[in-house]
Amino acid sequence: MSWLDHLALPGPGRRAVDELYSTPPSLAGADLHEVVVSRDSPSVALRFNLAEFADRPRQEWVAAGMNRVQVRLRFDFVEDLVIRGFGFTNDVSIDMDLVDDEKLAVHVHGPTTDITFRCWREPMLSKISAYIHNPNSI
Repeated sequence: MSWLDHLALPGPGRRAVDELYSTPPSLAGADLHEVVVSRDSPSVALRFNLAEFADRPRQEWVAAGMNRVQVRLRFDFVEDLVIRGFGFTNDVSIDMDLVDDEKLAVHVHGPTTDITFRCWREPMLSKISAYIHNPNSI
């Protein structure tokens, strides 16, 4: 099962990813930039770069020379949140497994980062964008 299958369907987030990728992109090798924890709901938002650039990028992305796709996923009704480590760079894999009919177990893990929580089964892709990544910068 792809992580996209957990998104609320049909939704604009899923359609946006389907327009950019001929096959669902993996969440292995993601570059985690930000974790936002909010007491509202409560929720957790993850902002990260996908390991693979879109194989059907938007024309404005191509024209601007953009080479990284960044995603923001929001998870609601979060419980049992545990965060262990967060480094200057955070190469991670993001795993999502359905626990029961209503809950999703999320595990974000890599050499410097380990985050686990349970949440409502349908995360929301709240943003997808692109930018120019310079490999000589952080």
